[in-house]
Amino acid sequence: MTPRFPKDRWDAAGSRRGDVHIYFDANDMIETDGRFLANSATSAGEKTIRLPHLASVTDALTREVITVGTEARFSLSIGEAKLLWVKQK
Repeated sequence: MTPRFPKDRWDAAGSRRGDVHIYFDANDMIETDGRFLANSATSAGEKTIRLPHLASVTDALTREVITVGTEARFSLSIGEAKLLWVKQK
């Protein structure tokens, strides 16, 4: 499980040097085990998840394919969550 650590602290800790992959620039909650990725929205709007590799990204509940690529985009309302299945290509 990914530890809950605020984005600004990751930035301050030097994650931009390449030591840590940043999936998301907003302060939304992100958890992943590499196969599944959960996003819980702390703000409404379009979300862009950047993946560390080429992957097929599917909504785990509806089975809708969101993208095949290195970025997944979708909209969420505040408090809404999305569970994604990430299959590396």
